[in-house]
This record gives sequence, C-alpha cells and structure tokens, in this order.
Amino acid sequence: MSDTSPILALPLIQPAQAQKHVTHNEALRLLDVLVQAAALTRGANTPPATPAVGDRHITGPAPTGAWAGQPARIAIWEDPGGWFFLSPAEGWTVHVVAEDAAVTFIDGQWSAMADRDLRVARLGIGSDADTTNRLAVVSPATLLTHAGAGHQVKVNKALAGDTASLLFQTNFSGRAEMGTTQSDDFRIKVSSDGLLFRDGMSVAAATGVVSLPQGVLVADGVAAAPGLGFAADPDTGLARPAPDQIGLVTAGVQRMLLGNTGLSVTVPALLPDGTAGAPAISFAADTDTGIVRPAANQMGVVTAGVQRVLVSTAAVSSTLPLQAPAGSAGAPAISFSGDSNTGMLSAGADQIGWATGGTQRLLLSTTALTPTVPVLAPSGNAAAPSLSFSGDTNTGVYSLAADVIGFATNGVERMRVSNNGLQIGDPVANGVFGLVRVAALSSGGAATVHVSAYGADAGGPALRLGKTRSVALGGVDIVQANDVLGSINFLGSDGTTINNLGADIVSSVVGTPAVGDIRSNIRLRTRGAGGMADRLIADDTGAAIIGRLAMNGCVAWATAVIIADDAVATVAPGRTGGFLTMTCGGQVSAAATNEALSAHIFFDCGSTAPAISKGTGFAGIGANVAVVTTDLAGTSGTDGNVTVSARNDGTLKIENRSGASATFNLWVM
Repeated sequence: MSDTSPILALPLIQPAQAQKHVTHNEALRLLDVLVQAAALTRGANTPPATPAVGDRHITGPAPTGAWAGQPARIAIWEDPGGWFFLSPAEGWTVHVVAEDAAVTFIDGQWSAMADRDLRVARLGIGSDADTTNRLAVVSPATLLTHAGAGHQVKVNKALAGDTASLLFQTNFSGRAEMGTTQSDDFRIKVSSDGLLFRDGMSVAAATGVVSLPQGVLVADGVAAAPGLGFAADPDTGLARPAPDQIGLVTAGVQRMLLGNTGLSVTVPALLPDGTAGAPAISFAADTDTGIVRPAANQMGVVTAGVQRVLVSTAAVSSTLPLQAPAGSAGAPAISFSGDSNTGMLSAGADQIGWATGGTQRLLLSTTALTPTVPVLAPSGNAAAPSLSFSGDTNTGVYSLAADVIGFATNGVERMRVSNNGLQIGDPVANGVFGLVRVAALSSGGAATVHVSAYGADAGGPALRLGKTRSVALGGVDIVQANDVLGSINFLGSDGTTINNLGADIVSSVVGTPAVGDIRSNIRLRTRGAGGMADRLIADDTGAAIIGRLAMNGCVAWATAVIIADDAVATVAPGRTGGFLTMTCGGQVSAAATNEALSAHIFFDCGSTAPAISKGTGFAGIGANVAVVTTDLAGTSGTDGNVTVSARNDGTLKIENRSGASATFNLWVM
C-alpha cells in the first residue's frame, strides 16, 4: 500500500499504524492548502519579513533566504514551524490574489491564461460565429489599443488578385470598401445599393501615384483657411475665392489665381529645366509638347519634341509664324486678363495697332509709325541710352537732366541740346570743345554750317575756338608764346582721302601771355609748289602781305625776311622792275625808332645793266639805306648801313650791316 495519495500526495494511514492522528492531521493540513488553492503573490525570490499564519506565496525562479532552493514552490507560513513548501504537480491551478488571475503549473513553470496562446475555432462575443465569420462581435464599439507603443491591424491575402479590405455595410448590404481588392493597388470605393461600386480613390502599388477617378469636392475656403490645406500647415492650400476661380494660397496669402480669363501669379514658379523631348511643363497626352529652360535666362516653347519659340534677355525668337485674330481697339487680339481692351490688334492689311482703354494709340504700317499720344522713354545715361540700337546699346539718345537731351556714341556723350543751345564734344563746366563735321550728298553748298542771330540789338553770331594748356576737361592753364589758338582748315580730296590741306587760317599767340592779355596774330596760308606758306599776317603791330598783292588789276608782291647782322638775303620780287617799299619792324613813319632802315626804292633788275635808286618822298627816311648794282657778300656795303642791290638775274639782294638782326617787310608794285 502506498504512503501517499496519487494526485495530491496526501499522507495515508497505514495498517496498524501508531499515532494515526498525526497522519490524518497532516492530510487535512495539505487539503487546507490545496483545496480552493490561493496565493498572495507569485514570482518573488525574497520571503516577506512579517508573514501571517496561513500566508501562501508562489516562489520565484531563484529564491533566497528562507526560500533558498525552493523555486516555483507553494510556500505556507505556519506557527510554529515557519515556512513549509509544496512541490506542484503538472496542471495544478492556484488563484493569485495580487494579480486577480488563476495560474497553472505547466511544463515546470507557473503561467496565467494571459501568458499562453489561446486558439479557438470560432469566437462569438455577443453573437454566434460561423464558418465564414469566425469572429463575431456584437458591441457598441470595439477597442484595439497599443501595448506600450504602436498597434497594427493586419488584413492578409494569399495572392495579388485576392481581396484584403474593410467592408462597411448598411443592413448587411455593402456601402463602402477600402483595401487591396483584386490587385495590390489600394482602393476606396463606394456603393449606393451594394451591387455597383465606384472607385473614389486609387493608390498605385508600383508608383504610389494617387488617382481620384470621380474627382474631389472641397469647401471654398479663404486665404487664411483654404478649402484644401494641410494638417501641419492649415493656411497653405487651395481656395475658391469666387465662382469659376481657383486660388493657390501659402502662409494665408493668395499667390496664384486661375479663372476663365487666365492664370495670374504673384510669386515665381520654379520648375526643372526639362528638354525639348521632355519639357518641364507638358501634358498627360502629349509629353513632348510644353515649356523648357534651354539655358540661363532663356525659356523655350516646344511642340512634338522640337523647340519652336525662344525667349531670352535679348529677344523673342520663333521658328514658326505667330498668328492671332485681327481683333479691334475694344477687343485686341493680344490683351491682358485684367485689361481686355488694352493690347495689340491688326488695324488693316499690313498694319499693326496698339490700343489702351479701347482706343488705338499707335499704328505701325509699311510707311510709318504713327502715335496719338506722347512717346516716353526712361532717362538713360551715356553708357545705356534710353533710345539705342540692338547691335549698339551704348550709342543713342538719353536725358541728362531736366530740359537737357544727350547724344552718345560708344558710351561717351558727344552732343547735348538744352535751353542754352547746342553743345558738341566733351562736356565741361565752362564750355564745349570738339569736332563738328557736316557732310552732304549734293552740290550747291548743301554741306553748310549756317549760324544766324535774331534780336533787336547789335549783337551777332559768333564762332569761338578756344585753347588752354590744361590736360583736364575744364582746366584753364595759361597758353604760351606761339601756341595755336585755333585754325580753319580747307581740305580737298586727292582721290584717296579728303584730308588734304590746301589752305588754312591760323591764329597763334604772340609774345608772353598775361591774365586778360592774350596777344596773337592771324595768318592766312595757302599751299604752293613748296608746301604751305604764309600769304598774309596780321598782328597787334599791323598787317604783312607775303608775295604778290593784286589791286585793281595790278599785282603786288610782299614778303617778310629776317636778316642777321653782316648777312645778305636774296629775294625774288616777282617782277623785273618796280617800286619797292622796305620797312624794318613794319614802320615807315618818321616816328619809327628804326626809321633809318626804311626806304622807297625804284629798281630795274631784269636787264644786263640793272638800275636802282632811292625815292625822296619821305624826308629823313632811309638815311642809312644805300642802293648799288654791284654784288653783295655780307661785308661789301658800309658798316652801319643797309644796302640794297639790283641784279640782272631778276633778284634783289639786301645786306644788313646795321649792327643787329632785323626783320624787313618788303612790298613791290
């Protein structure tokens, strides 16, 4: 006979056993623990400090202290006796008070039902489950929540052509379904009768592209709260400002408006560059037609993969004709979304008109450009004139200031017109100096500069030529002796160039200039066989004629010659005989300081026996002038005298032995 019962291991009373009450009481003690078994806690490894009689605990996997070596046991506190342990058998069930749950000893460890997998063929909560709906729940709500983080509801299907979806019903008739139905694309579809379903939205599994086959309707909204916005940015999206209008809004401000008359934007639209074969803006049914960016600061219009129009910073270029209806002033062919009676029209055959406010203001025809309103241009400057040329942008007309028009070439001002008159050349504070050229393709003096003065006073027009030694515009550095104050040149063409000097009038500084006292001469020169030569010189002492002078048919000859002391000058008077007036320093009067070197001389030097004599018309003049027919060599005459000799070769010789170099002016009649 066994000592214990086979299930609970209760001690059994043996035949002829002494003290049977001990064995019996021990069995009752075990039953007191095991029947309606309950424990205060489970899993602890340290026994409580002050247990009460009858306290029971399920020990942890590594107990210590009084529980050492007793893992997963039922520990009972007895008085006296202390802790008593029961080893559980497979399948024992104990209620744990702290957890308010029953635990069962399975495979050497205690576990609650919540710790183990639960598998049932069908589960009905408030309803009967069947073979199709194996989980049936009848409840006002069903809660599926997280276990500390996220939570997923998984609906799995075997093949792509199967269905994994959520079906929403009315009276067990389908009204809406969402999921992957008959493909892996995610779809949301609705039905009014449970028979015909219409797709409201589809998301392609391969690309993620969202399609709305039936369209989408949203509230109108306003700029601050668009009808179609974003959860994280509610003031950005789409709004409907008015009927037949769509507005694009960012940060509560409308940036784009699309209406029946056009598209208006207030901010730039940034797109990829694109190519002719794949434009940045194209069409679903025509992907090689649209708009591209060929290069920096360029925009192209493409059709059929070929660029037809190019817009750059310099021009709009098209490889095709641009055609529009003729239009009218009230409705131009090319106008604007907010101003439909302003734009461009065809005013007639070979005519283009521009209209504002429904009235034509400008007409371009084959013969003229005709405006009916003033033409206004920006002020511009010399480097960028307001009116210039496509191939020469720094040449043209501009406004320097109020009532001043400037003309520039190569970015430099060349001429200005103002209330003060016409100024040509480089502009300076006290005047304008430069080059004026007049040319004409006609005869009869068409290339003429004509200056007229109109006024009830004695003033007349003036042509002013100025000279300064300054190297800066506007400088007034004083001129020096022999500086040219100005000249008038007469040019002729030699078949190669027109810049051949034939004659000129030149003014030069004489002596040392002073403030307010610039003394000068004026010289008339012509070109002869030997080049340019003076013919007439006028200065502050008088006028000198060099060469011949014709008066009433009589030809006179004049020249000026400088003769050093004890030197001889040979002159050809232009005739073999005549009347010679000789002055030194330009004086012939008795008051002249060098009057002794002046004389009137009759000569005949063309024969083999030259004749020469002094005139006596001026008493006391020419006392130191002698005349001879002999040759002169620089010391032939008398010291202190000037001697004039007539030669049979047609020349005159003048010997100066006055004691100093002197300038002699000669006139022959």
